[in-house]
Amino acid sequence: NPKWDINSRDVFMKKLYSRGVDSRPYFYPISLLPPYVGIDSVAPNARAIYSTGINLPSSPNLSEAQIVYICDQIKALIDENRD
Repeated sequence: NPKWDINSRDVFMKKLYSRGVDSRPYFYPISLLPPYVGIDSVAPNARAIYSTGINLPSSPNLSEAQIVYICDQIKALIDENRD
């Protein structure tokens, strides 16, 4: 019985932020722009990825300690959701 819907991108991103890890949605698909609104058959894969994908901090300037911290926070959130 999960405590929260781990498949909810927005919940996951808020929980990461509360632990000091910034993230953002993966990308905004062109098919969601005004000329395409209401056309369900346009780019269903892009819409599916958009609703679940996130960008995590990435930079050649991240230290190994920062990378480990980010990974540890992701693992902790997943583990907490299992309890």
